[in-house]
Amino acid sequence: MLSMARIPPLRYKLVYLLTLIYLAAVAGIGMRIYRDFGAPWDEPAEIERGIANYRFILKHDPILLNRPDRIYGPLFEIFLVRFQSKGDAQQVYLSRHLITFLTFFSGCLAFYLLNWRLFRKAWMALAGQVFLTISPRIFGSAFFNEKDIPFMVFFIYALVTMLWYLDKPNAVRGLVHGIFTGALLALRLPGLVIPLLTLTGLILEVVNRRVTFRRGGLSFGLYSLSGAAGMVLFWPALWADPIGGFIASIKEMSHYPHDAPMLYLGQRISSTNLPWHYLPVWIAVTTPILYLLLFFLGLGVILYRLSGKIGKKLDRRGRDELLILGSMLIPLLTVIIIKSVVYDSWRQMYFIYPSFVLIALFGLEWGWSRLAKRFSRPLTVAFIVGVLLLGLLPPLTWMIHNHPYEYVYFNRLAGPNLGAAQQLFMTDYWGLAYRPGLEYLVKTDKSQVIDVFLETEGGYAAIEMLPPDDARRIRVVNKPEEARYFIGNYYLLPGVYAYHDEIFTVQVDGAKLLSIYDLNAQRSK
Repeated sequence: MLSMARIPPLRYKLVYLLTLIYLAAVAGIGMRIYRDFGAPWDEPAEIERGIANYRFILKHDPILLNRPDRIYGPLFEIFLVRFQSKGDAQQVYLSRHLITFLTFFSGCLAFYLLNWRLFRKAWMALAGQVFLTISPRIFGSAFFNEKDIPFMVFFIYALVTMLWYLDKPNAVRGLVHGIFTGALLALRLPGLVIPLLTLTGLILEVVNRRVTFRRGGLSFGLYSLSGAAGMVLFWPALWADPIGGFIASIKEMSHYPHDAPMLYLGQRISSTNLPWHYLPVWIAVTTPILYLLLFFLGLGVILYRLSGKIGKKLDRRGRDELLILGSMLIPLLTVIIIKSVVYDSWRQMYFIYPSFVLIALFGLEWGWSRLAKRFSRPLTVAFIVGVLLLGLLPPLTWMIHNHPYEYVYFNRLAGPNLGAAQQLFMTDYWGLAYRPGLEYLVKTDKSQVIDVFLETEGGYAAIEMLPPDDARRIRVVNKPEEARYFIGNYYLLPGVYAYHDEIFTVQVDGAKLLSIYDLNAQRSK
């Protein structure tokens, strides 16, 4: 698809062997650790949504059309329902997490193709893999985040097919790119940036006389038709009224009515009234610092190159740089300008992260070329490798040491450790730490019924991840006064609870993610 025939045979290049080893290691590690993660807060609702869509496809069950979440693209949830385990609830959750990880891994493979297409250097393509996977928040989320990670993966697919299409616009490539675009839109509507970028790239091809107007227009028409057809095909709620349903979804999603309290810079704020800097700050404090530095270098390099080509013919390298830049900045600036509702950090914007990494790689490539002109190749290689190792080791060691809580990573800009960052930002808003807490209770308390009070609803999904016999022993009560145990996950409370007999805690890098208190012990005092 991306001129892979130009790649030299693998046996002659050590870097290709290292790439294969690295990808195999990522796959092997993922297959080994996918069972370690808890269930996210809203996974039960996502399962119901997938079932409703699946039943509509098989039996035209009208329940789907009355659900408020029909405005969400359901493609991945339909896929999960079809291929998840048919066993007990615990096996269902674990199988979904495995499928989600394998989807992420497929995105890693597509990202390798994208890197090769842009840089034509095997070591740069490998660096892209390393940056994408040694990103604690992204890698941790790759096992349980069934909303944002699949959308990010399909965004990578769309970028790959977009560049492939623009290199030689024709009917076949337009059709293929359209299908991937339709699938992307059937996950989330912010994917509309892809048709915009595709049209921009095609206009540049016509203006620069690499493609005729007629050929470009015909291929884009086929692309548009296949994209629209694919979106409707993969989105059952649109079948009855494709245009009306699509417009309604855009209106609803642009200002989704989700008013949630959040902890941001030490203050409680509402998801419907965010400051303009909310997303930039979250990205800055949760991305490894090496990537941030390379990103700003790459951003400067791209802007400088493009400024020098104003009024001149834009070659394909410049076109690609412009489109990658747009694939990150347009969604980010759009959310900031129209003040869309965003909550739970910047997870809804994870799909721009591959473009962020690509811009960082442009910075790395520029740094390599400047050094190579002044120093010998061995010295340049040694310096670049040394810088990368110094930048990669902190997030990598944090991931290893704090597994399976990679998803709550903050860099040093947020504080010296997670405990300090917890005073400023939300940590376990997914509620995954409930699982080890409940596992502790069913192991240590031999009562037939264990009455618990859950501070947040995140604990309900964790109960379903217990073995069925243990799950049946847990009874959730409505008031702490009725419970034997109080379980809190510090969702918006970075301090302490008003209880004293703490019997279990999940603590990560100086921050408490969950505490269990024995209320009977406290009452007896």
